[in-house]
Amino acid sequence: MELDDRLRLSTPEGIDLDLIVVGLGSRFVAYLIDFAIQIGLMILLGVLVGLGNLGLAGLLVGAFLVVIASPVLFETFGNGRTPGKRITGLQVVTLDGRPVTFMASVIRNALRVIDALPGPYTVGIVAILASRYHQRVGDLAAGTVVVRAARPLDTAAFAAPAGAFSSP
Repeated sequence: MELDDRLRLSTPEGIDLDLIVVGLGSRFVAYLIDFAIQIGLMILLGVLVGLGNLGLAGLLVGAFLVVIASPVLFETFGNGRTPGKRITGLQVVTLDGRPVTFMASVIRNALRVIDALPGPYTVGIVAILASRYHQRVGDLAAGTVVVRAARPLDTAAFAAPAGAFSSP
C-alpha cells in the first residue's frame, strides 16, 4: 500500500527507504518555535543597538541575519534542522534523501518571501496543501522536503553484558 505521506527511495543496494513527509501542522509548530526564538533575538538586538539612524541600520542588518541567514546556517550545519525542527523531530532533506546543501537551503529560505504572500504564509500554505510531498514554494524550487527525522539506533540493545569479553 502506497501512502501519500511517505517518500519512497531506492538505494543502489536495492533497499527501499521510506521517509515520512510531514504536513502543515508539524511544520507550523516547528515554525512557531523558530519564530519565537527569532523574536527574542530581535528584541535583544534592538536593546543592544539602541535607537537612532545607526541603531536602525544595525537592527535591519541584524533582522536579515536572524530571519534569513540563521535558518540557512542551522539547516546547513545542523543536519537540516533549525532549533524548532530539532525540538519537533523534523529535518529538511533533498528529494533523494540526502542532507540539504547550502545552496538548497539558501533557495528555500530566500523564497520565504514568496511563501508569505499576500498575507500570513498564504501562498506557502496553499503550496503545502496542494503539493504531493507537502512542499512550500521554497521547497519546490530547492528540491527539498521536510521529513520526520530518523531516530538513532539504540545500540545498548546490542551491547554485550559487562565483563563478557574480559580474560579470566
